[in-house]
Amino acid sequence: MFEFFWRRNASVWLAVLYIVLGLPLVIYPDLSGRIFCWCLAGGSVVYASSHLWRYVEGRQEGYPAVSDLALAIVFFILGLFCFFGYRVILSILPVALGVVLLIDGVGKLPLLMEERRHQLGIFRPLLFSTLLPLVFGVVLLVNPFGVTKLVIRFFGISLVADGICDLITVITSRGKLRRM
Repeated sequence: MFEFFWRRNASVWLAVLYIVLGLPLVIYPDLSGRIFCWCLAGGSVVYASSHLWRYVEGRQEGYPAVSDLALAIVFFILGLFCFFGYRVILSILPVALGVVLLIDGVGKLPLLMEERRHQLGIFRPLLFSTLLPLVFGVVLLVNPFGVTKLVIRFFGISLVADGICDLITVITSRGKLRRM
């Protein structure tokens, strides 16, 4: 199964795609965030337009399509908000990540207490893995606007690193399979 996955050319192209998508996020985080929000805005307006079209068609046929009109209005407003209020949209990303990190850190506190009580020899790494998410989570929640670029860059670096690691794995596994 593993050999089949890494023999396929799709694995190479997926790794290259990760690298290509990640590099702009690392190099141009502001522009990447805006483009993401503008694409979200465009998708919302297209979705709103389709429901507005369904509303108009329904009215012409005598059907009250009020839900289509409501969806059209809501998604058109959402599209405008995404286009002009992209900073607010982008601030949600660090807030969500901050909440996840806080939950992770708080969830490890009982493990840290157990380690302290039983002294299994993993106190320092566990302390580090508990405090680090807590500190980063608080920083993300306190200043979400200031760290938006950092979060976008981190996501880009993660994509690039994942793509490079996949590419190296594909290349080395293909070399090993050929020698077999």
